[in-house]
Amino acid sequence: MSLKVGLLATSELYEEGLRKRVVGITTSARILMQIFDALEPLIAIGVTPIYLKTQAQGLACRLGAFLAPEQISFCRFGQVHPSLTEYLDEPLEPGEAFTMDIWLQHQSYHADLARIYTLAPYRRELLYLKRAALNIQEAAVRSVRAGDRLLNVVQAAQQAATKAGVHIVEGACGHGIGQRLHEHPEIAFCYNAGSPFSRFKAGTIITIEPLVSLKPVSLTLHDDGRVTLPRDIPFAYAEVMVYIGETQTTVIGR
Repeated sequence: MSLKVGLLATSELYEEGLRKRVVGITTSARILMQIFDALEPLIAIGVTPIYLKTQAQGLACRLGAFLAPEQISFCRFGQVHPSLTEYLDEPLEPGEAFTMDIWLQHQSYHADLARIYTLAPYRRELLYLKRAALNIQEAAVRSVRAGDRLLNVVQAAQQAATKAGVHIVEGACGHGIGQRLHEHPEIAFCYNAGSPFSRFKAGTIITIEPLVSLKPVSLTLHDDGRVTLPRDIPFAYAEVMVYIGETQTTVIGR
């Protein structure tokens, strides 16, 4: 876990509106990381996602944040964003790996993070996929600079994926975040989507969340809003938030 907000006291955030926005988002991120940290000891074989959802909602309420059931996703069994009921009552299984994705709102500002979890007995290919997903995410984060094109992030992520021998799923993307969950820019980790030639603006906060699989695959969007992958292809993703400053980028939550 990391939360680096020392730059908030510097002269870089000279606009009061920008300062208020960044402080608001980082405060939401702090609350969200507290929730993740409180849930982690509860994650075990036999525990159901619905139980973890209930615990997360109760903690969010005590911390003064809004967290609806649909704001917590458990990405398992090939299901990227499951419905409110599907798979939530099925206990976590030995050897399973999954991503828990949570977004919340506190005083009108959003935070959005996701972490990857693995359960014993650990499967080698899933541990490798988790490590690859985190390395690709880190490569993408390092490539973010104010004034640079979004294409730089796409290229950095794709190069890291090629080096690791895995694939970034087309259709997955990062996004700006603030008083709305999804704001400009959309960062699609492929060359044929989004706006790869637009440039990052200083003062923006974005999410970086490449979805990684062991084989080439695309997302399937269903009529009911579900997004799925083939169940027989392991996948993983983590999500981090990044503040884009004039001279540096800073990880807000991990």
